[in-house]
Amino acid sequence: MKDGKLKSFLLFLKSPNKMFSGVIYILCLIFAITSIVFQSLNINDTALLVLYACLGITFFYSIYLLVYRDFKNIKKYFKEKKQKISSKNKFANKLFNDLYYRTMFFSSLAMIITFCFVVYNAFAGIYYSSVWNGSISVYYIFLLDIRLMTLLSEFKIHKVQPDEFQKQNQRAKIFRAEGFLLICLDIALIAPVTLLVLSRRQITLPMWVAIANATYTFYKVIGCIISFIKTRNSEILSVKGLKNLNLTDAAISLLSLENTMILTFSTGEDKDMFTFVIISGLVVVLLGMFIAILTLIQGVKKVRDLKLSKQNSVDIN
Repeated sequence: MKDGKLKSFLLFLKSPNKMFSGVIYILCLIFAITSIVFQSLNINDTALLVLYACLGITFFYSIYLLVYRDFKNIKKYFKEKKQKISSKNKFANKLFNDLYYRTMFFSSLAMIITFCFVVYNAFAGIYYSSVWNGSISVYYIFLLDIRLMTLLSEFKIHKVQPDEFQKQNQRAKIFRAEGFLLICLDIALIAPVTLLVLSRRQITLPMWVAIANATYTFYKVIGCIISFIKTRNSEILSVKGLKNLNLTDAAISLLSLENTMILTFSTGEDKDMFTFVIISGLVVVLLGMFIAILTLIQGVKKVRDLKLSKQNSVDIN
């Protein structure tokens, strides 16, 4: 009898109804918020441990429900919604179904966000006499210049409408220039990364800002990785160039988040954490340099191939 009830209970947990799933999601959110509040109030007694245990159980069970049961339904729901909206709205149709248009649109938004980071860090560097904010503002200026150059060049190509060879040649030259500028961007990273490793950030952030930064960085990194995978075989070089740039930007955002979390939550006495920051900083710089050199090599090769192709076509004629 007891075995039968236990089996029924386990089957219910494997595939619960929608109301029970909703309750689990809400409880997971409540436990997460409550544990953050307890941590901020320095409440480190048994209640906090119980909260962590409840958060762990509801979090992993929520992941199970989302991945193994609700993911297909959620994906199907959003796919139907996307098709419905696309059929009614021309802008949404291009945004959802045109990779080139979507890349240009979100890159334009990213450029606006980058400009905001330039202004904020430049102001913070001057107002607080923060060397770190001043150095990271230089990085964001380089990032803004590369995005602006790529977008303006692409808009010019789109407006002039040259023949196919000229279009490919111009995009190849832009891609080659992006490779060179990405190397400059990676060099600009050395100063802020060094200051991060040495814990020389002079501005500490409250916990809620660190959590908001973590949420934004998580979305940014996941989005960049997905976009990079989707566009790795794209023939449009401007799209590939912007995705390479976004991946480099996501890497430095991840490093900045790591150090923000350490400065917010760490006591500063962990030597192993210092070693980890050095390794992660080195990985970010090397990853950025690898992407930059690869972009430059591909750009040079593409320009050379197009030049040889044109010469061969002239000789044949």
